[in-house]
Amino acid sequence: MFSFPAIDQISDELIQASRLQKAMIFEIAMARAEQKLDVRKLG
Repeated sequence: MFSFPAIDQISDELIQASRLQKAMIFEIAMARAEQKLDVRKLG
């Protein structure tokens, strides 16, 4: 597992309460991480 200082972990409770499918939550998380990495490259 990896982490980034600027991105907080999503709580298990929030994931369980979400109406989104787990695969969609994963895709959103990956897109957010990629966005953060892209911003760091530009900055």
